[in-house]
Amino acid sequence: MQRCIYCLRNLGAGAFNTEHVLSTAFGTFLDAPVLRCVCQECNQFFGDKLEVQFSRGSFEGLLRYRSGVKKLARGPVNLRYVELTIPEGDWTGVRMKLVNDGTELRVSLIPQVGFHDPETGRWIHHTLDEIAAGVLDARPHLKKTEIRIYARSRQEHETILLRLSEAHVNFRASGTFDPPASLLAGEDIPVEVKFAVNRGIRRCIAKYAFNYLAFVCGDLFVLESDFDAARNFIRFDSAPPRPLVVETFAPILQTDSPRCRQTNGHLLTLEWWADLLVGQVSLFNYLTYRVTLASGFSGPIWRPIHDGVHFNIENRSVRRLTPISTRLLP
Repeated sequence: MQRCIYCLRNLGAGAFNTEHVLSTAFGTFLDAPVLRCVCQECNQFFGDKLEVQFSRGSFEGLLRYRSGVKKLARGPVNLRYVELTIPEGDWTGVRMKLVNDGTELRVSLIPQVGFHDPETGRWIHHTLDEIAAGVLDARPHLKKTEIRIYARSRQEHETILLRLSEAHVNFRASGTFDPPASLLAGEDIPVEVKFAVNRGIRRCIAKYAFNYLAFVCGDLFVLESDFDAARNFIRFDSAPPRPLVVETFAPILQTDSPRCRQTNGHLLTLEWWADLLVGQVSLFNYLTYRVTLASGFSGPIWRPIHDGVHFNIENRSVRRLTPISTRLLP
């Protein structure tokens, strides 16, 4: 019998399979660290409920395409938790989407309507699906008589007019205005990227840190009750006594800065910060997530943990990080 490090059930050896410390959705690596102390049921749950949403919908999902870790499929790229907008000019705030044109990723206009907000003086943009879902009912202060229609074709324009009519939005056409010249010419245009980090993403990130702790220290160590808050948050979405995952743009590596990074690979680290055991996770070495795995330790054997690993996406190798003082280097 063996005990699963997440659900804590004692199960036969046949109930366990291989769990990658870091999901293969972010690349396959030679000698990648794996666990054999996660039961098949927990493994399946993570894959279906956490991994898919995170890898396909998050900002890190966008970086999978940009880095080449995920191959491009022709057509639109749907990222649930990422929003692209034009940052300046008459088209400020206009929403865009990513599309693979067969050779590379490009941004493309989403059919939408801009409504003037007299309270802020800004234009608020809503897609046709949002209008059909009744978003305007929740924002009665938006001026329905002063709108802007954004469409790529006459057919899309007619569809927008129909949807506005169904939503009882009445207006009078008063003219047109031109899109950015670079958009008309098919050139590269600057876009602003906004992304959300929600509870599901934090649970998935915490799993990577917890997995790495089990890999470094062994499954018996992480079965201690000191890790129950983190374990139950990851597996059962139990509310922790305090936030366990915090996001920051502060780099992990010693010689990195917020604007200059020496690798675009993935980083996982573990170390004690006073009485807190903290795991850090940075996919593509961009955004850093700090995960509090334990607050203090009451188990029989305390360990001086200071460890890290670098997943090199250029040559698909995995290498331990070298501790230098209290920081880490590749």
